Amino acid sequence: MIHKNLRTGFFLFLVMLTIGCNQKKTEQSKGFSITGNIANIPDGTIYLMKAGDYLGYTFEKIDSAKIINGRFNLQGSIDFPEMYYLITKDNQSISFFNENSEINIEGDITNSKNVMISGSTTHTELMRIQEQIDSLQSDTDKSEYIKSFMTKNKKSFLNPYLVLTYIFNLATYEELKVSYYLMDSSLKQHRYTKRIKNQLDVLKAIQIGQIAPDFIEKDTVGNDVSLSSFRGSYVLIDFWASWCGPCRKENPDMVELYNELKAKNLDFEIIGVAGDFVEDRWKKAIIKDGLPWVNISDIKGFDGTVLKMYGIKSLPYTVLLDKEGKIIEKGLTGEELRIKIREIILPK
Repeated sequence: MIHKNLRTGFFLFLVMLTIGCNQKKTEQSKGFSITGNIANIPDGTIYLMKAGDYLGYTFEKIDSAKIINGRFNLQGSIDFPEMYYLITKDNQSISFFNENSEINIEGDITNSKNVMISGSTTHTELMRIQEQIDSLQSDTDKSEYIKSFMTKNKKSFLNPYLVLTYIFNLATYEELKVSYYLMDSSLKQHRYTKRIKNQLDVLKAIQIGQIAPDFIEKDTVGNDVSLSSFRGSYVLIDFWASWCGPCRKENPDMVELYNELKAKNLDFEIIGVAGDFVEDRWKKAIIKDGLPWVNISDIKGFDGTVLKMYGIKSLPYTVLLDKEGKIIEKGLTGEELRIKIREIILPK
């Protein structure tokens, strides 16, 4: 009798364990369900989009749903939590961190800051962190707060998002490397983390002392220009754009320096690499600013071949090469840049 009870108890334990495991698997595989009740939004269609490569600026359409009396429902599944957006036909939007759970969104489309989002634990955590970051004044303080959070929460799905949003664009190789290795290995397959790793590999290739990656790009009249063809001269690669105010402000002083060094027959060249989106604006800016050096661009903005090759995420940016094509300085601007060029190139 005792043995029978033991067998029965063990059998019930196995049943309960199996039910528990299956329940857990079901919860993990059920995906997300987004239920909305939004005021002041006309009947029609609402679009579900996720952040593209440039968070907050580019978007990828995922799905759409009909809205009736402000109500809608969207379902699907994602591999990792990440930033999503609900966007109306009038480009009104609500942003939230999506995850595989039941998410409820309520509020007024005309006052998106007060929209209530519940059901996404990742989004709730982001709002708490965002409040702390917004209370800090300097970029350095914000960066240190984020690193502290990552150190204590290595597995948080927010880590790669925070790096991309607050650290990525201006980070040096060393700074980005620290951030990348603060994250747990379980995050390495996240789309955001992969982008960080790609940037890390690019920045590693353009460290001081490395031979600058060669490139071939079209100039203003369509001729091919290669970096390697300038070997034998000091070269400043000047990343700029017609729409970049600080870049344009630098141009008069750089033109003066360039003319000064060329008048002394010194081996110095500048290659202007533009992150422009409109060819006509790029060419007009060159003429207006009187830029006498070689200017190249494929008119793809930050997606331009050379900008991506050098990991450029903000402008202006410069890379100074010696006569063998080796990187000797980078990231200098303003008077600091001009002093360094004179120091290196002018005869002692």
